[in-house]
Amino acid sequence: MPAPEPRRGTLGAIDPDATTPPATDPATGGFDDDGTSIPPVEGPSTPPPRTRIPKQVWAAIAGLGVIIVIAGYFASQMGTPSPLADGPGEGSIEALVPPEGAEVLQQGRFGIDLAPGWEATLAVNDVVIPDDQLTVIPELNQVFFIPGPDKLIERLPAGDNCVTARFWPSARGQEASQVRTWCFSVT
Repeated sequence: MPAPEPRRGTLGAIDPDATTPPATDPATGGFDDDGTSIPPVEGPSTPPPRTRIPKQVWAAIAGLGVIIVIAGYFASQMGTPSPLADGPGEGSIEALVPPEGAEVLQQGRFGIDLAPGWEATLAVNDVVIPDDQLTVIPELNQVFFIPGPDKLIERLPAGDNCVTARFWPSARGQEASQVRTWCFSVT
């Protein structure tokens, strides 16, 4: 008794002696159940494989992003350097932060940027800031104070505030100090 033929449209057993293998991929063509050749389907081909970006490139992009964010933060904290008129500190003061007459927030940073070879202390509204609460950046000759919790001044009062910087040449000491006062508004 001969083997029954598979019904049309159903999957049947694969005949190992068959000369035409079954094909199921319409993109490449193949054969139908009767063994008739089926041409490939015309249309969009599969998209090319994505190019993988190496992990080192992603790490470099992320690192660059972090550097940009940090630089932006420090640039925003610097304030706009004030143009210094003739007066105390001419030639020794590079910038007052914030500039004279500026508006700042109650916990805004204030201080002085000096020429190389100078040091300073700060007072605000006649209150001398302790040295251990000052942020000193010796490489840049900068001295700042940021009000905050657990500090002598937690926030600046609203309205006009005046900072007094006492500064001197490092080589000569505090005996050769000068004084510069400037005011700004706190909102």
